[in-house]
Amino acid sequence: MCPFYYFDSTEVKVGDQVIGPEGRMGRVDEIIEPGTPESKSYSCPDGGVFFTFDWDGIESTELMTPPDGECWEDVEFKCRKRGQEEGIDIGSTNKQ
Repeated sequence: MCPFYYFDSTEVKVGDQVIGPEGRMGRVDEIIEPGTPESKSYSCPDGGVFFTFDWDGIESTELMTPPDGECWEDVEFKCRKRGQEEGIDIGSTNKQ
């Protein structure tokens, strides 16, 4: 797996809560690995991340590829549920 990172160096994980463009709340829905059939079908050979953002009550999903191949400056990590990587919901870790 080729990890992607937020600007603060936190690794992007499915389920992360984020603050996106124009301060919109969002979440990570899917990570597309580079060089996979999915990356080919979505025309993002270097991989990318599907984010869903709340635009005044309307959810909008957007596939974003990091401009430098590693991280985004306009998507900020907000929080992640503890145990999220293992699929266990045991609370959350919040970035203050």
